[in-house]
Amino acid sequence: TLDQKVQTLDQKVQTLDQKVQTLDQKVQTLDQKVQTLDQRVQTVDQKADRIALELNKTQNKMQKMEDRLSSRMDAGFDRITGTIDAFAKKLEIYNRETATFPKTLDEHGKKLKNHEGRLAKLEA
Repeated sequence: TLDQKVQTLDQKVQTLDQKVQTLDQKVQTLDQKVQTLDQRVQTVDQKADRIALELNKTQNKMQKMEDRLSSRMDAGFDRITGTIDAFAKKLEIYNRETATFPKTLDEHGKKLKNHEGRLAKLEA
């Protein structure tokens, strides 16, 4: 019976050894999977860093383009405003001339009649 007990104990120890071996294998497999995951995470991190860098470059380019476009638009608006101002000044001059022209023409007409009358007196 002692032999049977020892034999049972040996079997149980063997079973435990097998289970420990199985656990060791599973832990090794888990370690390999964790390493693979770490490598993948590193790769994703590198890709994310590259994407962030490209995004930053793209944002800088877009800002420069926006600044250039804004300055060109400002210059265009300034040019248009200048042209409109010059045109408005010309219109004001024409408006003044149009307002004074009939009066000036009337004065010249009176002077001309006066000169005609004086010439007629001189010729007589």
